[in-house]
Amino acid sequence: MQAKTSYLSHALRIEKGQAVAFVGAGGKTTSMFEVARELAPAIVTTTTHLASSQDVLANRHILIYEDTNIERMLEEDLSHEVILVTGPLNETGDRLLAPTEDQIKRIYTFCKDKNIPFLIESDGSRRLSMKAPGPHEPAIPPFVDVVVVVAGLLNLGKPLTEEFVHRPEVFSALSGLSLGDTITPKALAAVLNHPLGGNKNIPDTAQKRLLLTNAITDVERANGGEVADLCTLTFDGVVICALNPMPGLVFAVKEKIAGIVLAGGASSRFGASKLLLEYEGKTFVKRIAETALLAGLDPVIVVTGKDDAALRKALADVSVKIVHNERWMDGQSTSVKAGLGELPSTCGGAIFLLGDQPQISSEFIQALVERHSRSSSAVVAPLVGGKRSNPVLFDRSTFPDFSLLEGDAGGRQLLPKYDVNYLEWFDGKMLIDVDTVEDYQRLIEYDQEDLDD
Repeated sequence: MQAKTSYLSHALRIEKGQAVAFVGAGGKTTSMFEVARELAPAIVTTTTHLASSQDVLANRHILIYEDTNIERMLEEDLSHEVILVTGPLNETGDRLLAPTEDQIKRIYTFCKDKNIPFLIESDGSRRLSMKAPGPHEPAIPPFVDVVVVVAGLLNLGKPLTEEFVHRPEVFSALSGLSLGDTITPKALAAVLNHPLGGNKNIPDTAQKRLLLTNAITDVERANGGEVADLCTLTFDGVVICALNPMPGLVFAVKEKIAGIVLAGGASSRFGASKLLLEYEGKTFVKRIAETALLAGLDPVIVVTGKDDAALRKALADVSVKIVHNERWMDGQSTSVKAGLGELPSTCGGAIFLLGDQPQISSEFIQALVERHSRSSSAVVAPLVGGKRSNPVLFDRSTFPDFSLLEGDAGGRQLLPKYDVNYLEWFDGKMLIDVDTVEDYQRLIEYDQEDLDD
């Protein structure tokens, strides 16, 4: 697995103006301050406590008391990149206490008004790479937009003891392991997925992102991939990275990728609805939708136009969402926008599938998704015989640009703006678009030639 230097904030889908809670173990504080630096100016605090030595991670540290004018102090210090705001030191001087609940709400309001990120460490871990929550943690404020659950991969394969895990007894109860058993990726995933483990106290309105750290060796990266695969249904996204020696070393980002089937055209050149033609015993539109589902795209949205009723009938037994684009006659851009408008905010990107390419395979779609997962590229497109082809995957960071499209323009119009990551694919059949009767015949003959060979 090749690493790519990438912004951790981008991999975690954290944006300016959001309130984000960091919980767990294995580099929680390091990752929080790294995100703060990337999105600076940013304000950082805690709902529990921080080691007093960690104030050096900020550019400015503000101690607040009961009578502190928080808003005035923050306004004066916004020239600093990362501002740490805490209560005073504890009696022994080794810990910085948390602001009060009311003070944290005031900081949140200030950040919201200024559109700057507010990052909150919401539990402790005694600097171990794995943990299970205690009775009163994590202390996550109800207003947060994103919760980042952090877990280190460093101690997988080690025994379940307090040397390697914070609260091993709780970890044991949640994972099914006995104390002293070897910690496996499956056991770690069980704790992370558990409502009393990694999912504990997360507000219903918050997005959930899992950050797997310490993926330094090949073994740790492979373990990270196994944990990620077991957690993708619970979390909105999973990031595998190495916080040391480089905080920005991201190896993979696993998140939902949508499929948008553009089936809103009039088939004017073909003379009839080509989406209802048959390919390998199924209509074009059904074949494409089922292939997208088989490849794991989620959700799969079919945008219809002129032939809405007939297409709905063809898709009656397929688990897709059908959206009728009433402006289909105004060109492909309206179908693209209609499809994007139906995507949940947790989607990491979308693959646009053309209704006249029923020959696209699920293996190819999965290869596009995997390339995007490992590269974090804005656009991933196939290259077949030296020619760019379809379908194309667009990262969610590109979605705002689609609002600029007009008329019969699709995502191709946006490609010059991005550094496209090309995926070479050796299947000449992908270059066939069925625009005419002759194209349809050529597609059928191509398959027949493969059978004859």
